Amino acid sequence: MTTKMAAALLATAFAEVAMAETTLVSAANPAALVSIIQALGFQAQLDKDNVGDPLIRSSSSGVNFNIYFYGCKKNKQCQSLQFLAGYDLGDGTTPQALNEWNKEKRFASAYLDAENDPFLQMDLNTQGGMTQENFEKTFGLWQSLKGEFENHIGFHD
Repeated sequence: MTTKMAAALLATAFAEVAMAETTLVSAANPAALVSIIQALGFQAQLDKDNVGDPLIRSSSSGVNFNIYFYGCKKNKQCQSLQFLAGYDLGDGTTPQALNEWNKEKRFASAYLDAENDPFLQMDLNTQGGMTQENFEKTFGLWQSLKGEFENHIGFHD
């Protein structure tokens, strides 16, 4: 066996061990997601939505948001998540303001309710699992986009 082949085999073995040690998380384990969010320093409470699927209630910067679970089988084995925050604005906002947001942002989109109050949502597919690090970074992205959106709609003015 050549030195190059031995090095390649050794590198492959180390990669397999590293992959085996990587913790995967998904919407199928809501309690694990709650623990991760809490470890990041955020409040997180596991609840149920109106059809019995899991729901995580949380908040940041004085704004409540929910994480909804989708693709569940009998309220378990969920496949995806949706982060959602709503903002009750006295005068609401305009479709034009949200169109500007949606045009510029890739990962989170916005819409208006019947009272022209804006909502921000971000969807996440977790089928097959994702690393805990990836979930933590995605949660950080949500926090960042939520802050940007609040500035965009003048929420903290």
